[in-house]
Amino acid sequence: MLTLDGLQASAFVVIYDLYGRKIIQLTATNQTEQIAAADWLPGTYLVQITDSNGNRYNQKVIKE
Repeated sequence: MLTLDGLQASAFVVIYDLYGRKIIQLTATNQTEQIAAADWLPGTYLVQITDSNGNRYNQKVIKE
C-alpha cells in the first residue's frame, strides 16, 4: 500500500513506471490517499502530484 499524505483537495496524482507508462491516475479527495500497490512489479516508480495552483511535485518510490 502506498500512502500519500498532506495532499490538497483536488490535487492530481499520476504514477509512472521507469518506462514512462502511466500506472495510475487519480484526483485526491482527501488529504491522505492510499493506493494499492500489491500488483506492481518490484522497481522504481515516479509519483507526480500537481496541486490546484499548477505546482508540480515529483518523488521516486521504490517497491521491493
